[in-house]
Amino acid sequence: MQVISINKHNYKVNIEKSERKTIAIQLVAPYALKIKLPLQISNNEIKTILLKKAKWIYNKNQIILKNESIHINQNIEFDSLILFKGELIKISPYHNNSISTIFLDQNQLYINSKNKQEIAREIKAWYIKEALSYLNERNIFWCKKMNLKINRLTIKEQKTCWGSCSSKKNINYNWRIIMAPLSVIDYLIIHELSHLIHLNHSADFWDHVAFYCPNYKDERNWLKKNSYILSSLFSK
Repeated sequence: MQVISINKHNYKVNIEKSERKTIAIQLVAPYALKIKLPLQISNNEIKTILLKKAKWIYNKNQIILKNESIHINQNIEFDSLILFKGELIKISPYHNNSISTIFLDQNQLYINSKNKQEIAREIKAWYIKEALSYLNERNIFWCKKMNLKINRLTIKEQKTCWGSCSSKKNINYNWRIIMAPLSVIDYLIIHELSHLIHLNHSADFWDHVAFYCPNYKDERNWLKKNSYILSSLFSK
């Protein structure tokens, strides 16, 4: 861990080096960065790399600070606000001691639990169940529309990767995408299904995505801009 000054602000920087070819920078918390680098890049070069991305880092940091100030996806307790399909919902108590249940009604997620750990466990399970159901439903829809078939759909626990497609036609999705707006979820599905035809990010791939999702750049930008919010829940 290093502390690097960028535009008069000190950032904690977690450095990961591996046999990769590209550089990846992620803002993981206010004033906290993770940078993944090829092995040959020296530590002295890291500050230069980050300074070139100073504007992007500043904007991302401001977004995180703003989101934390309004407490979206920050806590798992009664009256907390969390995201579901792009909408804010409030965690609310459901007073019925005879049953253990969790259900959504008019932007209120009711849960019959008192223990904080139990609330978190049940809400996470609810998210995963809803993600599996909805993503499976939309995959079937888009497969028919795009005349494609997949081998298997899997919901995974991931922090930064939203989806993937293998050469065996297996599709993986991060369950956290169920927090995003429906249009963003559709974009992600179209993106991964398009990899069944183009296992790359070539111009032909993006043309194929654009055919089914003309506003894909807006949806992709939303996901890039708000990825921290979706990843922050259950991260502590």
